[in-house]
Amino acid sequence: MELLTIIAFPVLAFVVHSFLPKQRGAFLVSTLFYSALLVVQSLRAFISPVYLNAGGVRLWGDFALVPSFYLTGLNAPLLLLIGLVLPFVALLLRSVHAEDKRYTLSAWVFLLGLAGTFISQSLILFYVFFETSLIGAYFWIGLFGRSSVSGSPGGWSGLTRFFLFTLVGSLSMLASIAALSSGGKDVRFTDVPIVLGTFSDSGRFWIFAGFALAFAIKLPLFGFHGWLRETYAMAPPAARALLSGIMSKLGAYGFLLLAVYFGIEFRLHSKLIIALCAAGVLYGGLVSLSQKRFLDVVVYSSLAHLNLIVMGLAAMSGSVSDTTIVSACVLQMFNHGLIMAAILVYDARMGSPDESQSGMREHAGILSALLLLSLFAAVSLPGLSSFPPEFAILYAAFKTSIWIALVAGLGLLISAAALIRSYHRIYAGNFAGSANVASSGEVSRMEAVIGVIFGLVWIGLGILPGLMLSPVAAALGVIKL
Repeated sequence: MELLTIIAFPVLAFVVHSFLPKQRGAFLVSTLFYSALLVVQSLRAFISPVYLNAGGVRLWGDFALVPSFYLTGLNAPLLLLIGLVLPFVALLLRSVHAEDKRYTLSAWVFLLGLAGTFISQSLILFYVFFETSLIGAYFWIGLFGRSSVSGSPGGWSGLTRFFLFTLVGSLSMLASIAALSSGGKDVRFTDVPIVLGTFSDSGRFWIFAGFALAFAIKLPLFGFHGWLRETYAMAPPAARALLSGIMSKLGAYGFLLLAVYFGIEFRLHSKLIIALCAAGVLYGGLVSLSQKRFLDVVVYSSLAHLNLIVMGLAAMSGSVSDTTIVSACVLQMFNHGLIMAAILVYDARMGSPDESQSGMREHAGILSALLLLSLFAAVSLPGLSSFPPEFAILYAAFKTSIWIALVAGLGLLISAAALIRSYHRIYAGNFAGSANVASSGEVSRMEAVIGVIFGLVWIGLGILPGLMLSPVAAALGVIKL
């Protein structure tokens, strides 16, 4: 019953915070406790697989829901990601809104949706938690985000676009789940290959397309990213870090599920997915190069790296080496989440500066150093955690098409150049004022220690990537990819 605590704790925290008169201290304590719970549970799965399968519950008529949760090396890295990112964000971004009850309640709804989605084996529960995260994000951004952003139409258009984009994808996935469940019972992901085989070719295509559209928007893939920039810019800093660090992984994890459980359909359409992803990597790099604000450079660089992850999954060929590629993609999901959360937290601490400001390093030297370390990890320098999986993904792309690998590699190089150039323009040089610098300013010693711990994780996984690759490969061996 241990896995139920992953779901039960956010619900309990939501109820308790509903009655607390003071939120800030209690919210910090509850998030730290939940983080410890997630880290312990996920590390257990690295040692040996942990499963929880509950019996069926009759809903109506002959339809039975099977509330099944699971935790293996396949999804444990994503729970570990939440466990590491959550205290980092909570400690370094102690928001002025944290005393507002609506702030903490929105955050717990959001976290419930994220954790529940990652561990749900039941398709219906997967959808319920998938939508729960959207509800939490909607209220978190809507209540505490900025209503207008420089360079955008203003108002709440970004939030509306984000909600409608995601809702369209969610409804398409719901239609696919309804089709798979038409036999009168809830279907688990492990049952999908068998159930999918009972449909015609066109039926299988539309079911696959319903899931793929939902995940393409959530990631987002190239062509489905219209909500991205404005939503991230509008979101309050903590929500922004969790959106990029964790919520985007719902899309990446969804494509991982498609690769594992919709294998035939996924391979049939892999060329289209690879083309979209390669375009997304190059587009993200080119657009990031033209941005003036550091936040926007990070957002489009993130788009490039997320598309690269899905490109690796789509480059599978049905060979034994697929286990290595999928493991590399899971490791890169973890890396991307940790790195983007760190970069966006540091950026928020400095007030999200743009190129009109220079010499920010003089205002916060330690924070600038930690940000530079995060950028080195983001651009996949050898010896840091992103290098091994990124190399494996580009190798898989090269085996598929040398031109695809060249396009993706070029996009990554441009993205890296944009990040480093933006850092030097904004943080190096002579100090040009602090009008936009966050009041929190420089990090404390304790906060610096947390940043160093993140750096040690990147170095450790860069030198010994097998620490995470091996548990993922073991889980894939049980599934028999």
